[in-house]
Amino acid sequence: MHYMITLQLREAQASLTDYELFDKLYKFFRYAEIDGKTIPRNNAELSSLETYLEYIRTKGNILFIQEEETNNVVGYFIMAWFDDGGARIREMYIAEEHQRKGYGKKAVKELIKLVKEEGFKWVELMSYSIATDNFWSACNFRYTGSNDEYKFHIK
Repeated sequence: MHYMITLQLREAQASLTDYELFDKLYKFFRYAEIDGKTIPRNNAELSSLETYLEYIRTKGNILFIQEEETNNVVGYFIMAWFDDGGARIREMYIAEEHQRKGYGKKAVKELIKLVKEEGFKWVELMSYSIATDNFWSACNFRYTGSNDEYKFHIK
């Protein structure tokens, strides 16, 4: 039986429980696979409870991507927010068992909805491979031509 996936975003809290939930996903993140080789994260800056709490307190926030019916967390966004009306997706991850099933595009759609509600005017990110370039293009992000950046302007 096939059912529609409905996702929601939940802000990660400064708690041990949410850190442990985040850490389970965070350690599996990789930037891309190119020619069958995995390109790993260069630095895992949020790999301790202390750095996780500091990030939430001072730099941005982490949004869990979860199934609405079950509250099962399937991924996350690491976000940075700017005073000039913009936001940056620093990292997005969908758990491997949920990849290529529409979760990513639905999560981006929920993020854009949230960003609009919060009054932001644009969202940007860096893309590191053809595969991710294609994903972000399919989510209506457009290549800005500098440093592999993609940007989505809110309408």
